Formats: sequence, C-alpha cells, structure tokens
Amino acid sequence: MICIIPARGGSKRLPGKNLKKLDGEYIINRVIQVARLSNIFEQIIVSTDSEEIRDIVRGATVSMRPPEISGDIAEDKVLKWTALEYWGLNICRIYPFAALLTCERLCKGYKEFITGKYENVMECQKYGHPSQRALYLDVGYVHPDRIAVPTELLIPTYHDAATFMFSHTGSLDKPIAERNIKWIPVSEMEAQDVDTQDDWDLLTAKFNY
Repeated sequence: MICIIPARGGSKRLPGKNLKKLDGEYIINRVIQVARLSNIFEQIIVSTDSEEIRDIVRGATVSMRPPEISGDIAEDKVLKWTALEYWGLNICRIYPFAALLTCERLCKGYKEFITGKYENVMECQKYGHPSQRALYLDVGYVHPDRIAVPTELLIPTYHDAATFMFSHTGSLDKPIAERNIKWIPVSEMEAQDVDTQDDWDLLTAKFNY
C-alpha cells in the first residue's frame, strides 16, 4: 500500500493553496505526518509539478510530474501514472490540505478497504442544510415539490469530505460514479474542502478549535 498526495502548483480559485502554512507549519507536511504515524504505508509520495512544493516537502518522496500529467489534469490520470511508477497495486490518495485528518480515521478506512468488499473507501460529510431545498439564483428551486416537506422527512444527503481515498488501481479506469464505494461519514468539524479563501478561513477555524 502506497500513499499518494497530489499537490500541483497551480490553483485557480485560491492561488498557492498547497504552499500555505497552518499554525506555522506547511499544511502538506502536517498531512504527511498523519500518513506516517498511521503506519499503513510502505511509501508516501508527493506528486507535484512545482519546484516550490518539492522544496518544502519533509518526510515523503517527491515525484516530479512529466509534462503529460502536469498542470490542470484529471486526478485519476495522476494517480494511475504515479502508482505505475512506484509499483503500487493498492493506493491511498490523501489531499494536501486534509489537515484535520487523524491516524485513527485513516486506519478505520484502511480496515474497511482490506476486507476486499469495496473498490474505494472514502469519507463523506452530511450537507448542513437539506440539499432537496437547493436553488439556482437564475431559475429558482431545483426541487420545487420538496420545499413544503418538513426537514425531518427529507432524506439526508452527503458529499465527499475531500480527505482520503483508498483504491485498487484497477478501479481508477472506471468513472467514480460506477465504483463500489464504502462511504464513512464524518462530522462537519472533522474535514474541510479548500477551494476558496472562505474555505481556508473555515479550515483554520476548525483546526484552531
């Protein structure tokens, strides 16, 4: 089992997010430390196209991407190339901003994966407000027939928590919606996807809490 941390240099909505520090430490190195302390992985690899990221990484092998998988490229393509390069049949992708992840949660995901029942094991979070009441600013409610339904009668919906993904490399050839995935729910305080400055501010607040 190898760990792959994909950390490209470019970020359109939050420039330099993979170079940011959290409480004085580069966030990517905090994630590497969690992966190391879990004692799950034979090797931890940071896949990047950025020399700046390469130079700050501590405690992991840095794999500089060739041109064909550099820039804004599909994640699965990066994972497949890196897995092949490092002879990884089973991998765990961890995002470089998953600083709220713990060894205990990582080990829980690993134990589910090694049962052999699932192609992927991932964490998810419940939407804070029922997604059935979502709306578009220009066209209105997505499900107008659900607006009057009491909240307690609406089925909870979840989204990817953007932390880890245990995977057989063969499953990366399939669209993610077609894979057999084990979803592990975590609370709103246990993970934070990061795409914007508001996301970063929320991550910082959760980390300090």
